[in-house]
Amino acid sequence: MDREELQRTKSIMDSLRAEIEVQQEMRRTLESRILANEVRISPASYLPTEILQCIFKACLRSRDYVEPNIRSAPLLLCQICRRWRDVAEATPELW
Repeated sequence: MDREELQRTKSIMDSLRAEIEVQQEMRRTLESRILANEVRISPASYLPTEILQCIFKACLRSRDYVEPNIRSAPLLLCQICRRWRDVAEATPELW
């Protein structure tokens, strides 16, 4: 009797673990889709390249010399997303 109950309990636990894995994968998929949609609807993603370049240039602390620092422009801008990195790298005034 006890062995059968133990076996049933193990079986239920195995089923629950499998269901948890399914739900975790579903959560990851949904999180990925949500993030992709948020990026698409971001107003910054619709800015023309020229406007982004003007904004990026305004972020510079000094016009004379750019100190390399990952916490300030232009290196910080390169870490936001692929498009911002491409725009920053294609803007010679930042470097």
